[in-house]
Amino acid sequence: MENLFSKYTKKHPSSAWVALFLWFILSVSACYLSFSFFHNQAIQRFTYESRDLANAISERMHDYALALQSAKALFDASDEVTRNDWRHFADTIQLQIYFPGIQALGYCEIVPSESFSEHIQMIRSQGIPNYSIKTHGQHKQYSPIVYIEPFDWRNKLALGFDLLSEPAHRRAMELAVDINQAVTTGRVTVAHQTNQAAQFGFQMYIPIYQQNKTLSTLADRKQALKGFVFGSFRVDDLMQGILGLGQKQLGFEIYDVGENDGGLLYSNSASQQSFLSVDANYRGFKHTYDLNVAGRPWQLVVYSHVGFQTLSERFLPVFIAIILTFFGGFLFYFISFLSRERGYAQREAVKANQQKKTLMQHLELAANTANLGLMEWDLNTDKVYLDKRMLSIYGLEPDKFHGTYSEWQQILHEDDRERVLLALAKAAQFEERFELVFKIVVNNHIRHIHSSFSVERDALDNPLSMIGFSADVTERHDVDLQLREKIWRLENLLEGARLGSWEWNIQTGDAIYNERWSEMIGYKLSELMPTTIDTWRNFCHPDDSLAVEEELQRHFKGETDYFEMTTRMRHRNGSWRYIFSRGKLFSRTDEGLPLLMFGTHQDITE
Repeated sequence: MENLFSKYTKKHPSSAWVALFLWFILSVSACYLSFSFFHNQAIQRFTYESRDLANAISERMHDYALALQSAKALFDASDEVTRNDWRHFADTIQLQIYFPGIQALGYCEIVPSESFSEHIQMIRSQGIPNYSIKTHGQHKQYSPIVYIEPFDWRNKLALGFDLLSEPAHRRAMELAVDINQAVTTGRVTVAHQTNQAAQFGFQMYIPIYQQNKTLSTLADRKQALKGFVFGSFRVDDLMQGILGLGQKQLGFEIYDVGENDGGLLYSNSASQQSFLSVDANYRGFKHTYDLNVAGRPWQLVVYSHVGFQTLSERFLPVFIAIILTFFGGFLFYFISFLSRERGYAQREAVKANQQKKTLMQHLELAANTANLGLMEWDLNTDKVYLDKRMLSIYGLEPDKFHGTYSEWQQILHEDDRERVLLALAKAAQFEERFELVFKIVVNNHIRHIHSSFSVERDALDNPLSMIGFSADVTERHDVDLQLREKIWRLENLLEGARLGSWEWNIQTGDAIYNERWSEMIGYKLSELMPTTIDTWRNFCHPDDSLAVEEELQRHFKGETDYFEMTTRMRHRNGSWRYIFSRGKLFSRTDEGLPLLMFGTHQDITE
């Protein structure tokens, strides 16, 4: 065994073994760093999303508390709040739109035991003949629900329910009076739920006092207590209203950790069972947030699902490890191969150099064919390098250009020099890539140059140099000038002949008319915008429309060289103008359908 190992080690040079060892150390470090990087990236993303979730819940519950405060303000500002006033208030704040998840917004009144029957008769006299106080046993005072919105079938079941008869509600109501602030109950079964849609819920209370009463002490507040406005929430509906269908990659649970009422309040898992309590081997990300919901402590536990980490976060480190291992083995055998086959490697190097030269020649040929030149400006030394093609474009001799920025500036046309230099200075500070079109003077002739520049920067984002590729676009510029001149002449010709022009895309129905076309029927072109072929149809005499369509079809089929026809068009003043139309199909689609058609209009009424 030792002879075999010694033979194998001697087969490969020591440099290969040293390189393999160093590569192993480097690979282990790189793998560790990649795993740490992607793991930390997932942690940061989880932290951001979980914090966003906690903030969304806290902010929404704060909004609901403000809604109850506005309801309290309604009572504080009114001598009496009627049932219609309460319904109007709920409609005004658009409860179902702006406060999704709230099951009910209600008002419960403090009723002393001696006013029990009188209270029932008063509510029945308001148009609710079956009203009664739903309570357990006899008490010194009751707090039945008298107003509740929205007044749907579910909330009607809660009307008259004595909230003081429920311990969880009573504790919250008493605490709300003690601290004179909004207070949330612990986990309860909402009074007006049905068994068909049972959910955990809670209620939020704010005390209402008689007007013009002193409220400085607890005794004063108990003496002046009139009732409570409350919001009733079903937790599943509330979470859907807050979060919608998002948070697909996060699981979370909300616990009510208030005294005597602890327990799971909500879980977004399908089972509604605590995920973390049944999965003792959970190894994902988890974070706990303490929330204060109107005086009630909640605990939000957020955890990641299996699919939270992206494929790159899970598998890219493994892929990197495989690649590094493969490359380490390749490096080992490659070094060994080089040591044993130096002569062959030298021949391969010569061959590679020749291939590189050939490739560079091809690249230079392609650049020359594209008429592109290279310019590099060192911003630190103000040195400018121009390759052979660029020197040719600028009409310079290599031995006569000294490579200074000031020398290059003089090549620019005086009309463009200030603009170009300002653009270059600005781009060096703020831009990464930009384009310039400018003129240069070559042998007393003006050439038009189109350049594309990139700014090279150091690690501190300081500009180092500019590299630009330029093309001589003088011929294209001249062609553009000739084309614009032809268009100008055509427009003048149409204007001199008093002809209207039109362009029609037959497949889309879009149409373009000139100003003279619209003047023939007494309009400005801007009054008819946007224009389509229907613009013409709307003004054409109905008796002429069919004949026009028939003549157009004949022309589309190639039976006529031109479309020519006289039609009547309605003038703005109500008269009919006789218009001679002449046009020709200009192009067709790949399927042979008519595409673009151009023509003119001439008013021959006179």
